[in-house]
Amino acid sequence: MPWRRCRVALPLAWCVLWGVTGMVGAAPPATPGAASGAIQTPLARCFAETGQCVGGRFLAVWAAQGGVAIHGYPLSGPLTEVLEDGHEYTVQYFERSRLEYHPENAPPYDLLLGQFGRRLHPADPPVAPVADATYFAETGHNLSGRFGDYWRANGGLAQFGYPLSEEFTERLAEHREYRVQYFERARFEYHPENAAPYDVLLGQFGRRILGERQSSVPACATRLSATFPRFDTPAALAWGSNQVVAGTIAEELPPIAYRPDPRGAPDLRQHRTDYAIQVDSRVRGVPGDVIYLRRPGGTLDGCAQIYESEPELVVGQRLLLFLGPPQPGAAIPTYLAAGGAQGYWRLVPDGTVATTIPFYQAYAGLPLATLIEQLRAALLGPQPVTPGLPVVPLEQAPLAPPN
Repeated sequence: MPWRRCRVALPLAWCVLWGVTGMVGAAPPATPGAASGAIQTPLARCFAETGQCVGGRFLAVWAAQGGVAIHGYPLSGPLTEVLEDGHEYTVQYFERSRLEYHPENAPPYDLLLGQFGRRLHPADPPVAPVADATYFAETGHNLSGRFGDYWRANGGLAQFGYPLSEEFTERLAEHREYRVQYFERARFEYHPENAAPYDVLLGQFGRRILGERQSSVPACATRLSATFPRFDTPAALAWGSNQVVAGTIAEELPPIAYRPDPRGAPDLRQHRTDYAIQVDSRVRGVPGDVIYLRRPGGTLDGCAQIYESEPELVVGQRLLLFLGPPQPGAAIPTYLAAGGAQGYWRLVPDGTVATTIPFYQAYAGLPLATLIEQLRAALLGPQPVTPGLPVVPLEQAPLAPPN
């Protein structure tokens, strides 16, 4: 019985069992890390913590891979979704993962984790092989130590995909720093406060992606895209910026309605979200340890505005930012990125920069210090004449002293 018919006619626990034909089976024994509050049924396990059940093939794989301790609680029943390859699959969301049923694969590879890693953390530039590590030429990254042990013991390449980064320290949503490594389908997090084997956990991608999925389709949702003048080089972008800083997103503030006229009423049709940036270094602009970035879009009173021309931002992310003039009406100086997506450069843990802009790819992989030297040299040279592009004189946004 297909899920879409089942979910209307039958209780949730039964529907979970029949999300995919032939997936009905006896529930395996309780797994390490499973919550004591789980309700046992012959063919499914239901959890009061989220009000959701997991059964059949999903239950077998979920339990075999560590249950609650690895995947977290179920956040949904089986759903039919169009995934990144354009095909429909039956999937189920958990706090840390999305399990996807791929009938084209033979067991045990018929249930795979969703490729959240690539969605949330584009691949870092390749690095050189490291001694005593496994090197993957496909993505140019190393795997070793506790993460390597976990990767090999829990399905390896078929389950998690290739590494997209090296191991590095990242401040996660709870504002604590952990050693992490990104893979095509997961983020590994090392939690020294947990005893092995639960010292390595998967990031809570399932909760985050499902939240985006649910919040991206309210009745009043709108998808927008803005166009910006093209700055052909980072030097031209720096000349068109009032601030050029490197730093870390320390806080995401609640979205607000934009005021086109600082003295007038807010326009509820235009949403803005501000981020506090802890400044590590500065190329030009007014000194300060914290600067505020304003990003178009956000969810206000249940209505989502999504600017597809703007990159996703998360607390803990490190960026090199090229910022335009201060926004009128803001209580403290607040800036939009100059040139839209051109103004966001991601700082990679190995000290290099990354950008999604195709015509900047020649600069991707440069050490941040090298790029800053190039920007400073350009700003110390003659002021360019660039018809159609803004140029901010040094008198207005002075060059910062070298670090």
